[in-house]
Parts: sequence; C-alpha cells; structure tokens
Amino acid sequence: LPVIAMYVLIISILRKSKLYFFSTILVAFWGLSIASVTYMPAIFERDLIHFDELFKKVYNSHFVTVDQLLHSPWGYGFSLPGINDGLSFQVGLAHILVVFLAIIFLTVLAINKKFLNLNRHIDMLQVILVAFFLIVCFLSTILTLETEPVHTFWKVFKPIQFIDIPWRLLGITAISTSFIAAFTIKLTGNRILLLMLVIAVIVANRNHLRINEQKLYTDEFFLNYQGSATQFNEFTPRTRHSTGVTEDFASPIESIKGNIKVYDFIKASNQIQFKTQNEVPARIQVNLIKFKGWRVFMDNQKFENDQTLVDKTY
Repeated sequence: LPVIAMYVLIISILRKSKLYFFSTILVAFWGLSIASVTYMPAIFERDLIHFDELFKKVYNSHFVTVDQLLHSPWGYGFSLPGINDGLSFQVGLAHILVVFLAIIFLTVLAINKKFLNLNRHIDMLQVILVAFFLIVCFLSTILTLETEPVHTFWKVFKPIQFIDIPWRLLGITAISTSFIAAFTIKLTGNRILLLMLVIAVIVANRNHLRINEQKLYTDEFFLNYQGSATQFNEFTPRTRHSTGVTEDFASPIESIKGNIKVYDFIKASNQIQFKTQNEVPARIQVNLIKFKGWRVFMDNQKFENDQTLVDKTY
C-alpha cells in the first residue's frame, strides 16, 4: 500500500492532476472496503488469538540469503529457520536482467541528458517512476537479507515487525521488477529484446509449468487428522487451552452433571440454540470456542457465566 500510494502521488504531482488523485482515492476506498473482511480482523482482533505471542520473534529466523534470491528450488513446504526452506525465494533471472538494463539506462541518462530526446516515447515522468521503482526494489530486497544491519533494523524499527516474516517484502520486489521490465521494453522498442526476455522467463520457469510433486492423501488421513491448518497453530483462540482437534467432545452439548435432556438443537454461524428438560438440578457443557462478543441467554434472560465453573481441560 505505501508503494502504490507513492506511485499515485508522484503521478498526481508531475501531471498536476487533482482529478487523477481524488479518483484514485475513491477507487482505493472502494477496494479497501471490499477487502476489509480480511484485514480488519487481522488488525483489530489479533489480541484474541495466539498469533502475536507466537510470531513476536519469528521474523528473526526467516531472512533470506543472496544465494536463495538468485537460485532456490521450488518446493511445497514451509519457510523454516536457516536455509533449509521448503519454498523458493528466487527473484527470477529475467527480472534481475531488466533491473540491470534499467540501471544502465539511468546511468547513461545521468551522463548525457540528450539521450532522453532520442526516445520520444519516453517522458521524464516515466524516468522518475523507474528510478522510484528501482529504489523500492532494492530497499524491499535488502530488508529481507540475512545480514547483521538488517537484523538490527528489524529489531529497532518495531512497526516493520507487523509484517511478521521478512521475505513477504519480496512481493514488493516482484511488483517493482514488473514495472521496470515494462519500462525497459518500452524504452528500447526492440521486439527482439522482448522476445529474448519472454524466452528467458519461460526457460527459467520451465520446471514450474507442471506439478513438481504430488501428495495424495486418503479420506482416512483427513478423518483422523488431529492438527490444525497452520504451522504454529497461531490462529488458536487465547481462550482455548489446546491447539489440535480433540475427539473428547461427544457432542456440541453435553450433560456433565445430573440427567438432562437436550432437544430442538439449532446451530448457525453466529448462534447456538437448544432446549433442555430436567427434574433435578443439573449441569450442561456447551463445547464452543469462546470468542469476544458471545452472550448467553437462559429463559430469555441474560446469563452471567461464572468463570470458575468453566471446564478448562480442553
């Protein structure tokens, strides 16, 4: 978002266009509204799960090396501490090539500004934008590197830790190199260079045109799987004392003291409703993950739950 915002700001200022700026703001607001279902909980409900306490120091062991940026095999595993990762952090050989070509062009332009006049299809706005994306590309890549200065920066500059894992910044590198590639082709106007770059991308990714590895799991595996769908069970609610799936819950509603009959059970995404019948005092247990905002009503009256009665075994 900061990169896109700067991109819009540069174009708005150099074009002196208020219409472009405010229309982009409107589009951004609409897009962010649609996407809010994803990022709003991530921002405002992080304190309800174990994410922060598990990932507080995770960033420190997920930087990448220069070798991994240049070449690392495609995989289907997790990002692991050290260099034995199960996924690739390779930037791309064709992408690196266009970055060097753009640097050469800007160097020539700095030495001889008349060079810009030879390319009528390139204006100063595009030159400034490619310089901007080159800076962004280098900064985003450097901030992922396994070096002592980068480690220190992440430790001191706390807001960046919200990203959780350094190599996520390679997404910004990908956006930047894509713009630089388009600019380089437009600059040269050479279809042979375009063809060479396309061939380079295909050759470099030839092994990715098919599935490298197949993992087949039977229904039995999923029926008996006791874990969660995340690496560290980081999305487990703080109010839950276990991380995996347990078979100890016989049903959503259990009679744990006395003889009580449960009937007319209705379950929705935001409500559980049921009726009970018993002749003597009894106790039931509702096997439900407790999130902030749940309210309990009994006989249409709000029921203040006694925390001392909550069974925390599970």
